[in-house]
Amino acid sequence: MTQARPYDLILYGASGYTGALVAEALAQALAGSGRRWALAGRHLEKLERVRSQLFLPAVGDMPDLLHADSHDEPSLQALARRCRVLVNTVGPYAELGDGLIRACIGHGCHYLDLCAEPAHVDHVRRHWHQLALKKKTCVLPCCGFESVPADLGVLYLLEQVRADCGKQLARMRLEVFAGIEAGGKLSGGSWASLLQSLAAGDWRRRHSSQSRVYALSAHPRYVPALQRWALPLPSIDGEVVRQSARLRADYGGQFGYGHFVLGKRWLPLMANAAVWAGLAAAVQVPAVRRYLQERRPRGLGPDAEERARSWFRLSLLAESGGRCWRAEVQGGDPGYAASSHMLAQAALLLLRGEGVPGAYGVLTPATALGLALLPHLERAGIVFSRIVPV
Repeated sequence: MTQARPYDLILYGASGYTGALVAEALAQALAGSGRRWALAGRHLEKLERVRSQLFLPAVGDMPDLLHADSHDEPSLQALARRCRVLVNTVGPYAELGDGLIRACIGHGCHYLDLCAEPAHVDHVRRHWHQLALKKKTCVLPCCGFESVPADLGVLYLLEQVRADCGKQLARMRLEVFAGIEAGGKLSGGSWASLLQSLAAGDWRRRHSSQSRVYALSAHPRYVPALQRWALPLPSIDGEVVRQSARLRADYGGQFGYGHFVLGKRWLPLMANAAVWAGLAAAVQVPAVRRYLQERRPRGLGPDAEERARSWFRLSLLAESGGRCWRAEVQGGDPGYAASSHMLAQAALLLLRGEGVPGAYGVLTPATALGLALLPHLERAGIVFSRIVPV
């Protein structure tokens, strides 16, 4: 990526609900930097409305506006050819993401998105990893609430395990339990991606505990250390963390990970589980999936007051041979405010060349960015902390 390009970064999908929040986060982070950037999408008038609402201290901070359409391959090629880093917030990614990834790899442009669709991420990894390696390009899906807190939270916790155990870690069987509590609402685009993910059914996959990297048993449990009940959560986070463990050699001799949702009371948690199970069954019928998708149109989402009331806390417990370690990741609105900052800061880290050296291919947040992202997230109110187990 040595040739001069007119833009350092392009945000595609800036006129959508999540895209506008990412544009806001980028404008804050890029103010006064001298970086050239642009907002791209199908409707220039909508992009202009987004740009007019950004806080831009100087004229030089103003992003340009570019036209592009997911169904227009030449327009996607033009975007990738003109920038060093491209951020994509247009989903569902299984329907609309492949063309832009192809263009970015072809032109050696680093690519990031918020995809949380297991089947699509698996497809991208199988089809594009080797070519991205050859082109020395980083393709980084799952770069928001799914799955930065879980993936970097585990890496952060492993730092303490490594400090305590040293070279013994390479021979240890380490199991990490992650439990999430959160309050917030979905936007129309996230709702569409969720329905796509449930319909694909890839979250049902499990790995044998005889493998070097495996999933923890997916049974409900009470967690005394947290004083919470836990149910397995059908999200992409578990697979992302396990993929990081496969790609890195410092997760122990054997590594198990499970991702769960937490609740203080058993019955409400089970009631929610029944709702999700019913939804997963219903979306197997295309007509039902379309009906549900229409109930929450794309482009709409929680307002500023609702986002301000939203929050998340991810609790991480690691165990090996009777020893325990614990960490937490906490922040505000998980789906939008936090995700926007995660995606924006990850993109800027790649732009500055501050990620993991030589990290190319279809990667995960932990394998592409490492812990270098943490200080930037903490300045945005996303806090990582270690807790001494009682």
